[in-house]
Amino acid sequence: MPTRISSRSGVSLTTSLACVLALASCGTDRQAAVRDSRSAEPPDAGRAISAHYTLPEGEIGLPRVRVTTAGPDLIRFEWDILEDVPPTHWLVIYDGERLFAHLTDFEDPYQLYDSPDDFGGLFYDYVRSWVLLPGSARLAEACPDAQRLGTQSILGRAAVGYRCGRSHAEMLTAREMWVDRTTGLVLQAGRVVADQVDPDPPIDASTFSTTPPEGVQVRHFPAR
Repeated sequence: MPTRISSRSGVSLTTSLACVLALASCGTDRQAAVRDSRSAEPPDAGRAISAHYTLPEGEIGLPRVRVTTAGPDLIRFEWDILEDVPPTHWLVIYDGERLFAHLTDFEDPYQLYDSPDDFGGLFYDYVRSWVLLPGSARLAEACPDAQRLGTQSILGRAAVGYRCGRSHAEMLTAREMWVDRTTGLVLQAGRVVADQVDPDPPIDASTFSTTPPEGVQVRHFPAR
């Protein structure tokens, strides 16, 4: 398993993501070759949305999370713990094929998964569980036996609510969740509640790019 190095000794990766996130245990180290982004043109910004969350404070500090999405296959996840010294920053990008992670408090801070559904494990599932389109198979998996609760406005967005029979969403164990009706972005799930929404975030070709920065050492998990 890629090893976390933190000033908060004894805090595991699983604890760091609410006891639900884990990484694959095999990979190869190489100097990353700079490749063109999967998308030469920026994604359709008309479908994009971004939300900020301040997660419940725990033994790892007060995590701040920002999720930007332009559909279930374009997700940018950012996680900051400002109380850490130095501050911890995680960036995870899923572009529908590959998954790139920059984790500042890991021995291997740059990680690239060519086939995240094979090697990404709960890491892959966790990031995707922030975008659950109403009526989608992913929502049905995250919120089985869902009972629709209707709609309400959350931060100016029309949200659809569900009561789950038993939740398998990797980011939470909530029995009730509210997702943005248009984009599927989770706005509220148990104690996870969005406190800001940007319906028109700045989007360019780098927003969802899984190309590592030039010259960094990358732990690469190639496709099988």
